[in-house]
Amino acid sequence: MMGPTTQGGFRQDLRELLRPEKKWHYAFALVVVLAASFYWVAAPLKHADASWAEIVMYRPGGDNQVFPVITALSRLNFGDPTDAFHYGEGVGGFHAVILLPHALAYAVLGAPGYWAADVAFSLLYFFAAGLLLKGCGFGRAPSLALASALATGSLQALSAKVNQALMKIGLLLGHIPEEWDFPSLLTLPLFNKRVPRPMVTEICLVLLLCLLWRFWRDRTQPSLKQGLAMGSLMAVLIQGDPFSGMAMGLLLLAVVAWVMSGHRWRPPWRFAAGLAIGGLALGWYFLWQLAFQDPESAARFGLAPFSRGKIWLLTGYAPALRLCVVALMALAVVRAARWSQTAESADQNPALAPVIEPPAGHKHRQPKGPAKARQPEIPTARDLLAVNPRPQSAMVALATFCLVLLAAAWLAQPVQLFLLGQGAQIYHYDWFMLPTLYGYAVLLLACALVKLLTDPIRRALGAATIALPKAAAATVAGLWLAGQFLLGIEEQVDAIMRRGTARPEIMPWEVLGDLYRPSFRALDREFRNNPDLQRARTFATFCHEVNFLLTAFHDKRAYLPDNGFTTLSDHELERRLSEMGKILALKPLAFSDLIQNRVILNYWLGCAKYWFTPRYHFAPVEHYTRDQRLYLSQMPESSAFSVALPQSEVSRLVNQYIPIIARETPIKEYPEVIIMTVLLEQQQAKPHPQIYREVYRNAVFAVYLKLPHESAATFAYKLPPNPMDWR
Repeated sequence: MMGPTTQGGFRQDLRELLRPEKKWHYAFALVVVLAASFYWVAAPLKHADASWAEIVMYRPGGDNQVFPVITALSRLNFGDPTDAFHYGEGVGGFHAVILLPHALAYAVLGAPGYWAADVAFSLLYFFAAGLLLKGCGFGRAPSLALASALATGSLQALSAKVNQALMKIGLLLGHIPEEWDFPSLLTLPLFNKRVPRPMVTEICLVLLLCLLWRFWRDRTQPSLKQGLAMGSLMAVLIQGDPFSGMAMGLLLLAVVAWVMSGHRWRPPWRFAAGLAIGGLALGWYFLWQLAFQDPESAARFGLAPFSRGKIWLLTGYAPALRLCVVALMALAVVRAARWSQTAESADQNPALAPVIEPPAGHKHRQPKGPAKARQPEIPTARDLLAVNPRPQSAMVALATFCLVLLAAAWLAQPVQLFLLGQGAQIYHYDWFMLPTLYGYAVLLLACALVKLLTDPIRRALGAATIALPKAAAATVAGLWLAGQFLLGIEEQVDAIMRRGTARPEIMPWEVLGDLYRPSFRALDREFRNNPDLQRARTFATFCHEVNFLLTAFHDKRAYLPDNGFTTLSDHELERRLSEMGKILALKPLAFSDLIQNRVILNYWLGCAKYWFTPRYHFAPVEHYTRDQRLYLSQMPESSAFSVALPQSEVSRLVNQYIPIIARETPIKEYPEVIIMTVLLEQQQAKPHPQIYREVYRNAVFAVYLKLPHESAATFAYKLPPNPMDWR
């Protein structure tokens, strides 16, 4: 039950959360620490023969491609994080500033530093969420309880289980609910362990919501210090999650306009100065990246032009549906606030009791007698929205704030594409940003409804009447904490028990099933124990997780670096890929098949450069095959990470590959180690025996070591007149 509370200041709320009066309130922070630590304790116990590198690679949250970047940053390398020949050069386009805390933890503690970072960020989010809830007028204990449920992920897990009912109903009706049509309205896709978004970025997001909400509620001119805090948070958020950053920017403009309207439109110059100083203090490196990053590197992140002549609204009716849900909940909060304030007035003046508007469905009997009760003034929404100390007024202000928040989320994409004329991976607006802000709006409005509907009941019954005995209260609290701990570790248990790849959604490695993880562990062990492999510095592989393992935790350098983070040019990356095809003796037709593979496109050939959705595709539609065009016509407008290579690019790359086959290449430039997989070997691909020898093999991987050669030795094939006839 949402108990009564006073509207405290930011510092007061923070002190109450950090040093609660009731000692048992520390249990909420403790369960957050235990849930954040569970994986790091249980995984080494379950996999006693696994290295810490493997434990980190299988850490729940996905996106293990950032681990090599974190390792590079731990050495203060802001350039290329993994390349064999240009390590540390150029200006990296990765999330440098927002990954620095993880890099510092890794530099000090090694791989266990990820454990320390998980605990630290979980606690930071716990206190940030507690500040938001407490600032919205909810009681100390309810705020702590909900914040711990969010920080452990248990509330999100529970909402996902409830939402499965909608999914099953959709399947029963022959339709799969998707984010762009009938979204997951009952889920709360909030804080989780993914790095850097949302584990790090959502802390900034929640703190921004906390500050902006207080400005909206109090309608006081913000100060220089508040501007510094706001600018710093915005700068960090934009570097890790520019999509939420855009929405927060629009929300900030709306809040400033609301505050100015209450002060005769006097601009908050000190706040603006603080905003600029804070933004530059933590955002200057981001500006440096934008100015000096190679444009080809930005294109590989998915940066593409969008016409300013079109309004790029969010697709489908899901955004409107979410907005309607929030609007209905906001209306319910306003009605509940009016009823609650009228009930409070009646409690203070019993003569008004006969005319109190009861809750819907409740029959109220008018007292008999000649006396006629005086009719009270029932407050309007405008009265409640005016600045006054009543908690009902704050709840109405919260309802309007949530509406403006979701409107900002809805407008963020079209505003960004109009202002910049370009965007990168804009599906994040539909798939992640809007559901996240919707989740916070729904959570806050639901809490407001509970508070407004229960406060009159508490006043009527009296605190002593509804107070639970200590034993019963301890039992309820214990069950709550135990339940959220169990729900919070479910994903971690799945990660510990996983036998396949660390990210099961990545094709084609999932077809290997239970063979993959034991083979991955054996490969990791071989690189630690084999002296020849220890000495080797450069390597090449088409298995992305092996790439991340060796560059992040074995101090190796990649001949084929991850296209998303390297500073190399497109030409050099294409040349390296062609040289690798030459080493494997791939015929032009086989090379054509290789470069059209989705995994190759994702990690080693263009990454998001070859975006393929109805909203944007790399080449004109006639450059794609008939099957690709058919697939495009059936694809929703907002599709997540869909890439395809147009036939014009296939022809260009194959024509570029053929001369490389016949050209003499210095063998000393080739990687010292090549790691093959059974999937590639099934296509008759194998390193040339004159250059490499096999030194290790297991059920999934084979390792080849480069043979000694003279420094001037070269390698080439003699091709027939028609290279396509090469056998």
